[in-house]
Amino acid sequence: MKKTILILGIIFLLAGISLNPAIAVFNSNDDTTLPVTTHSLDPSTPDGENGWYVSDVNVTLNATDDISGVNITYYRVNSGEWEVYNSTFIISEDGDDILIEYYSIDNADNQETIKQASIDMDQTTPVIDLSYECETVDKENGIYEFIFDIRANDKTSKMNRVELLVEGKSYEIIYGPGPDYIFYLTQDYDISIKGFICKRNITDEYVKFYAILISEFWIGDTFYHLPGACAYDNAGNYKIDELTESPEIPEIKTFTWYKFPNDYKGTIGSYHINAIFKKIPVKVTIVPNLLNFKTNNLFLRFLDHFPLLHRLLDIWRLNLLWRSSLQYQLYFFS
Repeated sequence: MKKTILILGIIFLLAGISLNPAIAVFNSNDDTTLPVTTHSLDPSTPDGENGWYVSDVNVTLNATDDISGVNITYYRVNSGEWEVYNSTFIISEDGDDILIEYYSIDNADNQETIKQASIDMDQTTPVIDLSYECETVDKENGIYEFIFDIRANDKTSKMNRVELLVEGKSYEIIYGPGPDYIFYLTQDYDISIKGFICKRNITDEYVKFYAILISEFWIGDTFYHLPGACAYDNAGNYKIDELTESPEIPEIKTFTWYKFPNDYKGTIGSYHINAIFKKIPVKVTIVPNLLNFKTNNLFLRFLDHFPLLHRLLDIWRLNLLWRSSLQYQLYFFS
């Protein structure tokens, strides 16, 4: 009798399962597997130098659980407050070893071990200050030494190097953490003379002429105007500082004696000059012209610098003096 009842019970039990399969319910206690969370970055690799990011980074988390499913995902940055992850978040503040932590919990309350990732970010350019001094090396030959004192700092990735820029191009580089970078640059100046002259006298030793109207301009062999400097940090950010002085403006001179050592390049005609001299002009002692009694008359002074007109002008001056003397005599003896 008992065996019959047991057999019937087993039959009814099996029949119930086969007839109503939906009655079977999953027990969450059967899920003991932890969820798995991964991260991805955009940009995927550092876009600066030496492993540094120099732009915002988008962080995306992806959590999976094949049994009970993912319930919630948490994250935090630099040990801050835990936040619920809903969508991609952005890291934009500078920092060295910025720590990203995250984990997930599934529907069976299985909590994933906290995972970590770190990035280096520096989006700030260095701070740079450029100053200089000029020392005379050889005044006669126009040689001067410029001492450029550049102070540069970077708070996050630190300084990498400073470049001295000449005409917008790198002239010299000093590597190191700074903050002080000292450059020495020797400048050899030549003098450019362009314009109208007269009374030229060219020998093996010197070139002498009288300038009617010329443009005088100092030219450097290294740079036209004062250089600038560029500071780079280890992330590749850079900042340029340029001196504010303007390029030298050509000086216009009139009615001036010039005497140079004969080392010029260019052309010197009877009335026109376009030449460059290596050395500064020698001082010339002016011998006054006793017949040039109207010194303020620029027209007469201009005509005086042409040979033919000069002779005519002398005759005219002598004629004026003779007439003045004759009038004086007639007045004196009358």
